[in-house]
Amino acid sequence: LENGLTVLVQEDHRHSLAAASLHLRAGSGDDPAGKEGLAFVAGRSLGTASARRPGEGAAPAGTIPTLPEVMVSRDLTEARFLTAPADLPDALQALAAAVDRPSIPDAVFTTLRNAARDLLDRSARDPSFVGLELFKEKVYAGHPYAHPGLGTPSGLRAIEPGDVAAFRTRHFRPDRAVLAICGAFDTEEITTTVRELFAS
Repeated sequence: LENGLTVLVQEDHRHSLAAASLHLRAGSGDDPAGKEGLAFVAGRSLGTASARRPGEGAAPAGTIPTLPEVMVSRDLTEARFLTAPADLPDALQALAAAVDRPSIPDAVFTTLRNAARDLLDRSARDPSFVGLELFKEKVYAGHPYAHPGLGTPSGLRAIEPGDVAAFRTRHFRPDRAVLAICGAFDTEEITTTVRELFAS
């Protein structure tokens, strides 16, 4: 698109499904010193749109039909979902809105930060996690890759809602993103939808 977003569309009618994956070139390697875990919290905020689970009936207006799965690595944040083709436009609209909003409610921020702390605490009791992170700490000493992608206890404590908003504004940009969509839909219709939702 003119704003720099790369869009890949593949029409495929072998299954009555549609999938979308938004890749953002930002990860824990972009955490500022002293705020390790910021990318993880900011990335996970993309999955906080109101949603319905499969089998819960019709989605209320303005909700995302399928809750996106969000993964944050050292270099990449990915939000992806699998849905019915009829629900794809609504799901893309919710995803576009989730990426575009600069800030998240304080209650959502607190929930995400606490979840990251809990996950880090649980991981610290897993010898394989501890061994791998110790390896990375030594190999990448002095580089942001040295800390766990989840962050550190002190880093997570230091993060504030404004830090998340600043991170999202700086890194969640169209020229740093690729949107890939595949499934049983009409290519021209979905391409038009994507332009309408993501061009701004």
